[in-house]
Amino acid sequence: MKSNKRLLGVAIISLILISCQSIKVVQIGQLNMISNRNIDHSQNYHLIQTYVGASNEERKKSRAETIQQAIDETVQNVQGGEYIMNARIYMVMVSSEHQYYSVEGDVWGIALESISNGFKAQDTVTWQISGNWYTGVIISLKDSKTCILKCIENGVIGELKYSELAKISGTIVGASFNGFKVDDNVTWKDKDTWYTGKIISLKDNKICIVKCDANGALGELKYGELAKIK
Repeated sequence: MKSNKRLLGVAIISLILISCQSIKVVQIGQLNMISNRNIDHSQNYHLIQTYVGASNEERKKSRAETIQQAIDETVQNVQGGEYIMNARIYMVMVSSEHQYYSVEGDVWGIALESISNGFKAQDTVTWQISGNWYTGVIISLKDSKTCILKCIENGVIGELKYSELAKISGTIVGASFNGFKVDDNVTWKDKDTWYTGKIISLKDNKICIVKCDANGALGELKYGELAKIK
C-alpha cells in the first residue's frame, strides 16, 4: 500500500511539473513581405490591420505545424486579408516533441467595406491629441469603429476612432450648419485680438474646425463665435 501511495505521489508531482512547464517562444525570422498566395497587381490593396498576432499570448496558443499554416492563420484572422508586411516568424516550443509556428505582422488586403461612419479610404482628416492638432490620410477602414491612417506631419501610421476625426473637405454629410459651410472665410475675436481664417470642417451642429490665416493653426470654434467675411 505504501508503495502504491509513493507511486501516486510521484505521478501527481510529475503532472504538476508538466503543467507548469513554460512555453518558449523564439523569433526565427523576419521578412518585409510574406504570402502563400499570388499577389494580383491589378488590385488596390490597403493596410487593414497592424500588429496582427503580436501578443505573446496569441503566439503561445498557435498550433500551426508549418510556417505556411501560420501565415494562413494570421491572414485569415483579418477580414479581406491577402498578405503580411513587416512579418516576424516565431517557433513556439511547447515541449521537445511539440513545436509549432506563429507569424505576426501588418495584414494588407482588399477592404470589404468602402464607407464607414461617413469616412472612406483616402479621406484627409484632422484630430486633436493633448491640445495639438494633426492632419492625416485614412489608409483603410479597420472596422465599424476604427480606421488606420497616416499622419502627414510625422509619417506615423496608427489607429483612431471615427469619433475622434473630422474631415478636411467638403464631403461632410449635411453641407451647412448654422449658416456656415466648409470653405467659408470667417473672423473671430480672442482676448481683444481679431483673427481671420477658413472653415475646413463642420464637426457637428455646434462646432467647426477653422484654420487661422495668421499662423496656420487649426482649432475648434463655436459657430456663435464666428462672423462670415463676404
